[in-house]
Amino acid sequence: MHYKTLASVLLLALSPAFAFCADNPPLLPRITIEGNQLVVAGKPVYMSGANTPWNLWNDFGKSTFNPDWWDNHYSQFNANGLNSSRVWITCSGEVGINIDSNGYVSGATDKHWSDLDQLFQIAQARGVYIMATLLSFDHFDTHYTTWQRWRNWINSDANVDSYIANYLIPFVQRYGNNTALWSIDLINEPDWATTDEGGAIEWSRFQRFFAKASKAIHENSPTLVTVGIAVIKYNSDVGWMKNVVSDSALRAQIDAPEATLDFWSTHWYPWMEPYWSIPMYVTPSGFDLDATKPSVLGECPASGSGDTLAGDFESAYQNGWSGIMPWTSNGVDNNGGWTEVSAASNAFVTNHREAVFPNTDTHPAPHPMPVISRGVPSFSSMGTASQANNSSYGDYLGMWSEQWPKWLAYDLSGVPEEQRSVVLLAWYNDSYPYFESVIRAPGDYTIEGNAAAGGTLPNEGWVVLHTEESNIFHSRQHVVDMTGYNWIRLHVTSSEGTSQNLIFNMDIHDAHLGAEDSWIFFGDSITAGGMGQAERGGQNFAQIVNAANPAYFPSQENAGRGAWTTDNMVSTTEERPVSYINQWLANFPGRYVTLNFGTNDSSGLGLPDQTRVQLFYNNYETMVQAVLAAGKIPVIPTIPWANDSRSTQNIPALNAQLEILKSQYPEIIDGPDFWTFFLEHPELLADALHPSDAGYLEYRRLWAEKMLEVVYSGSAPNPENHAPVLDTIGDQSAQAGQPIQITIQATDEDENPLTYSASGAP
Repeated sequence: MHYKTLASVLLLALSPAFAFCADNPPLLPRITIEGNQLVVAGKPVYMSGANTPWNLWNDFGKSTFNPDWWDNHYSQFNANGLNSSRVWITCSGEVGINIDSNGYVSGATDKHWSDLDQLFQIAQARGVYIMATLLSFDHFDTHYTTWQRWRNWINSDANVDSYIANYLIPFVQRYGNNTALWSIDLINEPDWATTDEGGAIEWSRFQRFFAKASKAIHENSPTLVTVGIAVIKYNSDVGWMKNVVSDSALRAQIDAPEATLDFWSTHWYPWMEPYWSIPMYVTPSGFDLDATKPSVLGECPASGSGDTLAGDFESAYQNGWSGIMPWTSNGVDNNGGWTEVSAASNAFVTNHREAVFPNTDTHPAPHPMPVISRGVPSFSSMGTASQANNSSYGDYLGMWSEQWPKWLAYDLSGVPEEQRSVVLLAWYNDSYPYFESVIRAPGDYTIEGNAAAGGTLPNEGWVVLHTEESNIFHSRQHVVDMTGYNWIRLHVTSSEGTSQNLIFNMDIHDAHLGAEDSWIFFGDSITAGGMGQAERGGQNFAQIVNAANPAYFPSQENAGRGAWTTDNMVSTTEERPVSYINQWLANFPGRYVTLNFGTNDSSGLGLPDQTRVQLFYNNYETMVQAVLAAGKIPVIPTIPWANDSRSTQNIPALNAQLEILKSQYPEIIDGPDFWTFFLEHPELLADALHPSDAGYLEYRRLWAEKMLEVVYSGSAPNPENHAPVLDTIGDQSAQAGQPIQITIQATDEDENPLTYSASGAP
């Protein structure tokens, strides 16, 4: 509460009451510890993860930080059975943290924080838990420019305290409520900094830092704490070895119960095998760790221990380890990369899905992408511009002229800046078919922004944000960075085909949290007829979803093509070396890819024809693999029942193959059961295969209801809520005993309704 003090004659305490939520509900449930296990909501969780230490060394705070790279990489994690990533927050201490020549830490750069803000936002959105490795032995290495500063730092209590007060506590206060931050690894492999080559730093200095740091984290955050120890001899009290990070070792430095690590994170590489066993093939206690705490293999080679990495994953799990994080998911050296990691994690999650994703769906609910262009001021080179952004998709902007260019512009100045910072522009023509021979759709075009003030259409100042040449599709979606711009314009210089006319609708979606609620429906004529934007027989898919859950308004694209089979989607030729599935995926920036084939495949089957059945499976598997490789989520319904003998006899065999496919690829979201529905409702078919208008409405309703259940069932993430701003009241006075009237006004940029209360009034 903020209080406004008036003149001394009268003191009022005034505060607008407003709808406010301090934190967004987490997409990821928090990881905690019960006994010697990591748990989520009371169920054990296995950290099926990987090291993703950096994209470009010292990412966070450097001009080369690339959030798109991190987003693209993490978008593939859940789909491939990975739930976690170990990231080096600072690699050598040369970037991000402000440390002077004496070793005093005064904080971090704004760029460091803003880059990390994006990292943790991406991790939460993609459902990836982060182990944040704050420092490394590299900080003390003479190969790097600031090595002496960091040696001065670790050897001084005052300097260590400055790091904790000015960097560590702000770090955990900033990210500790983001459940994607599941743990903090204080220093990567401090072992090497205790050698003569590494700086000969006394273990007691590191122990003092670990004690103070773990205490500070535990007092300020629920985040778990560990230290990535390189060699087991420093992580065990068995025999002649010494666990330098045990509870007793840390509490000997400072007498505080909070001075403790929550779990072990030991590292292993094949050079250690002659001295110690291979940890994946023994229990943690068999590897000489204290079994009262969870144990994670924080590093091991992605190329495998000598056995396959898949074998390492499985054996570590069976032997009671709490996780394994190979080095690395992105192939930073010769220890292996994505090919090895994804193969192992996919094999593991197939058999142990509940261990990797307990009590959770593999796919967190998407961030909403509301339409922000509905009814905003619109302008066009000809025609009625408002027909392109009104509430009806059966209405459209028509540009009937041979004159070029043609353009449509929206004034978004009235939309909050954050909501129009990154947008998804979707235009829809809905002509038939999806590609080639499309009529009256944009061919060559640019997407442009303009920073001019709203209200009056600017004639100058348009900046090209995206260029598209020789488009052959009847609809497209584009993610565009509009930061700094108030206007957006689709500027068309040619049309697809021979027509000189254009017809289309155009939506602008808020995509500043990612283009997650974006769909494309691949399929045959049934898809083509049912999943367009124009309301055929009733609301389209997006409208039905929105009516049921107003937080969401999906962007949808209809990629159905008549008479197509799975063969058409995956085949290549010398003239066309890229398959249609891969070509079309490359054009699609969204998240959900539905695969709706089989009706035409069934008509080509003999009775029986197991070769064709197997080919159908192989083709579908190829499509699923392509979708997953693109970092997107496949969604597959059953093939609809059809009222002809060949389909009736053959479709069940193909639907059975789809069930096998889904069991092999648990990343697939199960779509509607169209076989059962149309078997029970044959009256909704217009002919032997295709639904009537009423049938297509039910078709879309089934799609929407199923996705509301399995995709949109979680709570929508709440957008940031800003505090209301109370207008200045000013000093007022009155004679004793006389009433005084004070007008209270406030504004709220989120446009939430405000109520007011006063306390302390005389």
